[in-house]
Amino acid sequence: MSNQQSNWFRILIAVLLILAQIILNNLFFLGPYVYISFIPLILMLLPIKQNDSVSLLLAFIIGLLIDLSTLDTLGLNAGAAVLACLFRKPFLRLCFNISDKTHTPTIGEAGIVSHLEFLFLLSLLYFCFYTAFDGFILHGFLPFLLRVAVSSVASVLLSLILDLTILNYK
Repeated sequence: MSNQQSNWFRILIAVLLILAQIILNNLFFLGPYVYISFIPLILMLLPIKQNDSVSLLLAFIIGLLIDLSTLDTLGLNAGAAVLACLFRKPFLRLCFNISDKTHTPTIGEAGIVSHLEFLFLLSLLYFCFYTAFDGFILHGFLPFLLRVAVSSVASVLLSLILDLTILNYK
C-alpha cells in the first residue's frame, strides 16, 4: 500500500472509530466502572512526523466531537485527548523505534507487545484524566483506581482486536 493510500486509509478508519465511539456512548451503558474509548487508538493513527500543534488540535476536535454528541461529558473527552496527545510522542519513542518512521508501526512491523504497551500507557493516562475530572475521585481512591483500570483494560482489548483485524496491514 502506498504512503498516500495508507494516509487515506488511516483517515477513513479514524472517522469510523469516531462514529463507533459516538454510537457506543449513546447506545450502551456498561456500568459506572467501564467507559470504552477508542481515542487512544485514533491518536495512534496520527502521523508521527505531523506538527505537534496540528496533532493537539486534531485531538481536541476529535474529543470535542465525541463530547458534543453525548452531551454529558462536558469536555472530558477533549481534555483527556489533548493530554494523551501531549504524551503520544514520548510514549511512541518509549515503545517503538520511530526514528525513520512516518507512521506508527503496525503489529506486523513492531510486534504485539509494543502495541499493547503503547495503547495501555495512552489509555491509562487518558482514563486517569477523564475519571478524575468526571468527579469519580470524590467517591474515593479505590473506586477511582478500579474505574481507570477496568476502562483501560477494556478499551485496550477492544482496540487490540480492531488493530489486529483492521489496522494490521503491510
